[in-house]
Amino acid sequence: MVYFSLPFVTDLTNRLTSILKTDNCKIAKSNNYKIANIFSKLKDPIPKEKQWNVVYSIPCAVCDLIYVGQTSQQLKQRMSQHKSDINKSNKNCALATHCRETKHSMNFDNAKILEKETRVGKRSFLEMVHIQLSNNSMNSKTDTRNLSSIYSYLISKADK
Repeated sequence: MVYFSLPFVTDLTNRLTSILKTDNCKIAKSNNYKIANIFSKLKDPIPKEKQWNVVYSIPCAVCDLIYVGQTSQQLKQRMSQHKSDINKSNKNCALATHCRETKHSMNFDNAKILEKETRVGKRSFLEMVHIQLSNNSMNSKTDTRNLSSIYSYLISKADK
């Protein structure tokens, strides 16, 4: 048995259905008018910098390296903390270390949201996956130490 779907057009669909109908063929009529086509989105999208519970990446402005992180805070607030960390010698996050050691700066305006996830465990897992997937991540490998070797192996195979 073969099933087909035809958009419902008054008079035309009924004629086509009677012509095409056989014992091995079933035809369903579908409606072209969807609720999503009738109503617009009522909410404005949340700007990137005001989103929270995200996994994000920030590119270096000088080289091709990126930093991958995750936060429950608004992205704007987290990026402000990164900017502050660069000027503090006791902060050892990979982003701050890269900027201090190479005298590079980060392109905070081109930060990207990679994932949105409210559960911290899943968000941390997604961060590790994105670090592992990235060939040009400045993150230290200790950032992925909690990622199962099975996942690491599967990610390395999926990347090829």
